[in-house]
Amino acid sequence: MNNTKVWHGFSLDDLFIICRGNAKNINSKKDEGDVSLISAKDNNNGFNKNVIPTSKETIYKNVYTVNNNGNGVCLSYYHEYPLIASSDVTILKPKYDKFCNISVALFITTLIRQQKSKFNYGYKMSESRVKKQKILLPLKQGFDESNNSPTIEDIDFEYMINYINNIITNKKSNYKYKIQNKYNNITYDEQLVSLDKKQWKEFNIDELFEADNIYRGKRLTKAKQIIGDTPYIFFWHF
Repeated sequence: MNNTKVWHGFSLDDLFIICRGNAKNINSKKDEGDVSLISAKDNNNGFNKNVIPTSKETIYKNVYTVNNNGNGVCLSYYHEYPLIASSDVTILKPKYDKFCNISVALFITTLIRQQKSKFNYGYKMSESRVKKQKILLPLKQGFDESNNSPTIEDIDFEYMINYINNIITNKKSNYKYKIQNKYNNITYDEQLVSLDKKQWKEFNIDELFEADNIYRGKRLTKAKQIIGDTPYIFFWHF
């Protein structure tokens, strides 16, 4: 990050409307519907399954979530798609549309996750504790913090967007370089036997793989996919 930038601590309560998820009986819900159920998980953006919400369960969209407890305590995610959340999850609804940009969201969730060391099984995150947390945000060039108290208009959203986009661009470049390098180093044995002269035999799948390691993937629609480091494999046909 730019060491010459001016940074200011903003309370999450000043930036977001904060409440708690109210989805009930999440383990008994069927995997169906188009609304994502978010719980306090430490992977897959907290995604549990797709469900059909009850009339009493609040549906959110374009919100941040923070895990209140478990292995993923204080982990924060951004969701552009409709969701309901369990009571183990705190919802952060942006007060300003600028926080609904995906690059800004990746920047903000990283800052929230840096609070993780404060919390554990004996000291859980909660709605009230989320409200008290502060995150440092960059201010626009030329702002004099000694004479003014910064507002939302003073936050340098462009800096956050450029910072995240540069990271993504570099990761893509590094990935392409590694793939190209591996491709260039592939060697072939000129003495390979023709396939029609090889001896072949059928095998059952469970003869080749442990049964416990054979399982079905989970559905992840386009709306729920975000930029990251984990490849997403899915079925496709033309």
